[in-house]
Amino acid sequence: MKCNFIKEEVLKCEEFGDKKAIRIGYKEREFLFTVETTGVMKPEDIVRKAIRVLSEKLKVIQEDIE
Repeated sequence: MKCNFIKEEVLKCEEFGDKKAIRIGYKEREFLFTVETTGVMKPEDIVRKAIRVLSEKLKVIQEDIE
């Protein structure tokens, strides 16, 4: 919960009345989280797509830094 982004997402879910939509756990060398979906996409597909989007954004940041 030290990350402001995660904190905002948790608060937004609570605001919409869903306190369990985002659950965060920590284990050494692992990041544990829960993905809930409406059924349109499989949770593993959502995570893969999110990683691709994050990767592209990190490439842009890296290019800007260089």
